[in-house]
Amino acid sequence: MSLEQLLAHQQVWRGFKTQNLPKKSSGYPELDELLQGGFPAQGVTALHTQPAVGELRLLMPQLQQQQRLWILINPPALPNAEFFAQHGIGNHQLLVLRPNSAKETLWATEQCLLSGSSHVLLWQQGMNVAQLKRLQLACQHGDSRLFAFYPPHDSQFSLPFDLQLELQAHPQGLQVTVLKRRGGWPGQSRLIHFARHWPELTQQQASQVIPFPQEKVG
Repeated sequence: MSLEQLLAHQQVWRGFKTQNLPKKSSGYPELDELLQGGFPAQGVTALHTQPAVGELRLLMPQLQQQQRLWILINPPALPNAEFFAQHGIGNHQLLVLRPNSAKETLWATEQCLLSGSSHVLLWQQGMNVAQLKRLQLACQHGDSRLFAFYPPHDSQFSLPFDLQLELQAHPQGLQVTVLKRRGGWPGQSRLIHFARHWPELTQQQASQVIPFPQEKVG
């Protein structure tokens, strides 16, 4: 395949165009700085994380900003409706799907993204390049976004996601590391502080000031 053909199929990164990629603010200034503006405005983002470390809290500003339906496909547990309601997200804005097979899961994900009326949170163990490409095309046609959750150190590292992040629990929130980013370099990391939003879930930092001993008088 010639260089012109590779460029036409967006198989080569052209550095001078990296700043033109549309982004959506993540809702966290430190994460926006790490991602040079926020999450991709459309496309597939992979999140490698242990369950229940705050991954949905990280995405909460995304769920709050959008007027579309958010579809949760194969979540590991039943979503807490009260938690979402406390953040202004009603049951009518969420839909949970549990397809019967991996094939049906990918089909349902593609149809939801193509609809133009929803975004998707997906928990799926396996995906190949051809399947990912189909989902990316569906995001383009539907102007939609897909956040796919995987365990840490999963074999999906080799897939050409639009953005690939690793999340690690931290006493103050989440440590986010860029594993792969279209139009950017991997390896950068930031601590995303949750204390401003959920102080009850963060560990109070001990004072680093050592008091000077007072001399007794008399």
